[in-house]
Amino acid sequence: MFYYSHRLLHHPMFYKKIHKKHHEWTAPIGVISLYAHPVEHVVSNMLPAMVGPVVMGSHLSSIMVWFSLTLVVTTISHCGYHLPFLPSPEFHDYHHLKFNQCYGVLGVLDHLHGTDTVFKQTKAYERHILLLGFTPLSESIPDPPKME
Repeated sequence: MFYYSHRLLHHPMFYKKIHKKHHEWTAPIGVISLYAHPVEHVVSNMLPAMVGPVVMGSHLSSIMVWFSLTLVVTTISHCGYHLPFLPSPEFHDYHHLKFNQCYGVLGVLDHLHGTDTVFKQTKAYERHILLLGFTPLSESIPDPPKME
């Protein structure tokens, strides 16, 4: 549900008045993960996270664990750092760099709808893996030299 609500917010009718506030940060940091217009916060942040637990009739403690997990994952995807043993933020960092790519969280719906095709041609895609060491991936998979 997040993929579709997020992609809808990129429609010209909604982007300028609602979602652009979140995209003022092209190089995201963790604190901006929830920096959003109130309408966006309800439609794209709260609603997708709440639908599953409500439909399944989850226990309050399960809902609290789920919301905590979603906040941690959202903060990691906006932190700007590819930290060891944590999910890669490369996918969502690329979304903040190029607004018409990488709308989802896991990438499955982006693959299905073809909104990750440009991302897959970048060094960021090569670095979009679980980092199992302490050598930064920007060193082991560097960007190509810039042409002057």
